[in-house]
Amino acid sequence: MHVMGIDAGGSKTVAYLAGGAGQIVGEGRAGGANLQAHGELEVEKALHHAIEQALGDRDVTIAAICLGIAGVDRPDEVHIVSSMLRRLGFKTRVLIVNDALIALVAATDEEPGIVVISGTGSIAYGLSSKGVAARAGGWGSVLGDEGSGYWMGRRALVAVMRAFDGRGPATELTQLMLEHFNVTRPDGLVREIYDRPVARRAIAATGLIVERARAAGDLVASEILADAASEIGESVRSVATRLGMRGEPFRTVLAGGMFKAIPWLVADVTRRLEEIVPRSTAILLEVEPAVGAVRLALREAGGGARVFYSELRHVSAQQAVDWSRVHTFNLDEFIGLGESDATSYRRFMQQHLFAHVNLARSQIHFLDGKARDPVTECERYERAIGEIGGIDLQVLGIGANGHIGFNEPGDGLVARTHRVRLLDRSRADNAWWFGGDPRRVPAEALSMGMGTILQARALVLMATGPAKGDAVAAMINGPVTTRVPASFLQLHPNVTVMLDEDAAAS
Repeated sequence: MHVMGIDAGGSKTVAYLAGGAGQIVGEGRAGGANLQAHGELEVEKALHHAIEQALGDRDVTIAAICLGIAGVDRPDEVHIVSSMLRRLGFKTRVLIVNDALIALVAATDEEPGIVVISGTGSIAYGLSSKGVAARAGGWGSVLGDEGSGYWMGRRALVAVMRAFDGRGPATELTQLMLEHFNVTRPDGLVREIYDRPVARRAIAATGLIVERARAAGDLVASEILADAASEIGESVRSVATRLGMRGEPFRTVLAGGMFKAIPWLVADVTRRLEEIVPRSTAILLEVEPAVGAVRLALREAGGGARVFYSELRHVSAQQAVDWSRVHTFNLDEFIGLGESDATSYRRFMQQHLFAHVNLARSQIHFLDGKARDPVTECERYERAIGEIGGIDLQVLGIGANGHIGFNEPGDGLVARTHRVRLLDRSRADNAWWFGGDPRRVPAEALSMGMGTILQARALVLMATGPAKGDAVAAMINGPVTTRVPASFLQLHPNVTVMLDEDAAAS
């Protein structure tokens, strides 16, 4: 399995092709792709170039795409960009989000935090421990973008013109701007700005000139940068206040070209944040935001499970759900894998749910894939289920071949928890978690049997994506048969099936 993560910003577009384990296998770059600043045609060209470059000559199927893009906040804009990707030949699952979110995920992996971007534009975006999001700024060069490269550059140009006509103090910025735009007098800047197609990006680049002047001791440049740091700090204050995070520990991520190029700005913003959000730790984003887009694309490609657990922990935080009396029993585990293995289901559950709720370790029940005697381990698991009084709610997925848990299609089914040899189709379906190579997927697993599953008091099955469509149709409309283990759910009196449009299409 492969996914595509794309960061489309005001000055550049970065596309990463990644394997199922998140490893980057292809990279593409193009110019800026801001819908308001560049227009639809230029955005589509930039996306096409970056994606084609990332794909290279690889013949791969993209399971999901996540595009983080500035200036796409309304449904009609999302529709425009979605249509672009369809025209480029991508019919797969597409997630379009604000570019600030992918920067935050790149640094925190969806943990609570705030990201503030200072690049061509600027924005602050936060995600609380309750899963609530808020933003400040990011309204474009006319309505906002305070503290951005463009904002600094425009302030510097204004200061040059004010000094030229005597309304402002002399400044080192004058000579630096004249050299940058290759003109001899300040009034020559008028033609450069108004009569030539000077892009926002070109003005944003002059933000670096402000730093050069500040480093030379220029008071005007120092004031501009100090004001930029103040604006950035106030945007963080706004987000943290609305999310109730000012007294909480979290990371504040500093992202964008201005932070990378101006260490003074990083230091001054960090100093201000010590007063605004005293328990926060400011960090500089060291990776491309497109890494966050890859992570979100993997979540999208992972389908129901990743999305379900993400929503479950957010709802749990928002509504203060008490897990202290809950016991959990997972359906299955690969033989040979244990809690410390990155590709074990136990590790997956710890990362995506257990670590985020008040669930005691003693109440987390899991099959031990490293047990010396798998038969004895299966018997132990059945006893544990019985001792707790049985399972109240069993959450299920469905394999593309109709399996439930790892109860594989065949001439018969095993009623109780058992050892099972996986079919090639099941290993291929799970290859995304093992670097895309089915040969790396363990050949055997331990799984609850269909009898144990059907004894749960209530069942909820979730399926997403077109690959599950035929299996869902056979489960609901076909006969009860061991060739489609999921069809046995027809025999249960309390089943809820949740599907997206793709899974329901058949």
